[in-house]
Amino acid sequence: RRHVLENYEKDLACVQELERKLNIDMCWKPEDAEWQHAGRLVANREYQRALDRLEGLVVARIFELSKMNRAGVMHQRCLAT
Repeated sequence: RRHVLENYEKDLACVQELERKLNIDMCWKPEDAEWQHAGRLVANREYQRALDRLEGLVVARIFELSKMNRAGVMHQRCLAT
């Protein structure tokens, strides 16, 4: 418990120092336009990453299917001769 509290205090001091260096006087609140804009950016980024992952899976599957089709064609050609 003491270790967690020490880490919290250390992290809080780091955040406060960064806020001081960046001249941040006020924290955003959920009703602030900046907060809502940042939330939309995060949501869009998560959506885009999911789309990118899905695209990668689709391309990999198409590649697998095309390899299987070529193997089937080669097998049919061997049987025909």
